[in-house]
Amino acid sequence: MSQPAPGQDAQALIEVYYEKGWTDGMPVVPPTEASVGAMLEAAGLRGEEVIGEIADRHARVTADKVAINAVLAGCKPEYMPVVVAAIKGICDPAYCYHGAATSTGGSA
Repeated sequence: MSQPAPGQDAQALIEVYYEKGWTDGMPVVPPTEASVGAMLEAAGLRGEEVIGEIADRHARVTADKVAINAVLAGCKPEYMPVVVAAIKGICDPAYCYHGAATSTGGSA
């Protein structure tokens, strides 16, 4: 995981996230090694573990990336198993992620 520059506090990191366009305007929580580790532990996962693959995009979704995003979104560690279940559902070919992600309408 990328580490923040030494001396940067949480508020400074939040400002960087806004400046770089890494947030949609909602509050963000800067991930730390400890907070990401707590997410992984709560779900019983290793960082490099592949949770799913989005076939049409040839993209593997790894546990560390899910954990980082869960922290950024403000999830508590106990929410991580639900987040993982949602990711697995999205990656299931029966869900047809490509159709849902490229449509202006909802998926049926």
